[in-house]
Amino acid sequence: MAFVKWRRIGFGTGFDAMFSKESTGGGQSPIEPDTPPNTLFETNILLDEIQVVTTIAIAPTPPGAGNAVFYRLKYDNRLPLTPPIMISGLNTTASFTPVNAIIPAQQINYITNWVSGSPTPSNFMHVTTAFEGTQNKFISYYAMGNTDSLPQGGVHISSLSATPTFLDMTGYQFFNETQGQTPWPVTGKFKNFFVVWSQLASGSTVSVVLRKNGADTALTFNLTGIGGFTLQSITDSTTQIPVSIGDLCSWKIVRTSGTGTSMTLFISYGFSTV
Repeated sequence: MAFVKWRRIGFGTGFDAMFSKESTGGGQSPIEPDTPPNTLFETNILLDEIQVVTTIAIAPTPPGAGNAVFYRLKYDNRLPLTPPIMISGLNTTASFTPVNAIIPAQQINYITNWVSGSPTPSNFMHVTTAFEGTQNKFISYYAMGNTDSLPQGGVHISSLSATPTFLDMTGYQFFNETQGQTPWPVTGKFKNFFVVWSQLASGSTVSVVLRKNGADTALTFNLTGIGGFTLQSITDSTTQIPVSIGDLCSWKIVRTSGTGTSMTLFISYGFSTV
């Protein structure tokens, strides 16, 4: 069974950790090709050996004629695991399926990204990479928002209204769904959902809907506010949403009643290929 990790990469800025086990390091200026991991963004450790299955990259805004953006996965100390994935000119997508790309257990792994030419400052890529455990194949779980500091953590939505706002699958907020759609790199199904929220004004209600390819799926949560930092939660362990490789996934958030303009939202969900 493959499992998926993703990140939204902004060129010249930091980004989310690649794996969910252990993160160290930092840095702000991507340098390619041989910047050691302790000076480049997040470095991470996965405890089990995994194989890279495929990677999909989408740039909502093309880099423009004569410009390009690049992404590459490495491990250990500067060892490239994949060749650079490039989106150039007026293109908006790229994908790569490596052969025998193995990250050994407990090896540091990290991402490099860089540009050529002068892409617009707002240019970024959504990148998803599917991995498969070489020993144990299991259902993966993913979380949007920081659980460590709940109720202050989670994804803080500061522009809640009757007009939908959208989250990508890592929790970044967008008003234009096209920019917030996360390409899913493996076929399977979403399942086992857990939603926690707080700081939603009393009397306000919010609809949270999983979207696929710009359309609502059968998974909908209706949240009611009570105000303050008290955590509320809801689960769904029966609904399963099928997804195919390349499907564009997002969450739609819309206030359905009341006057609340903000809330904190945390979503955990599972994914399985069986």
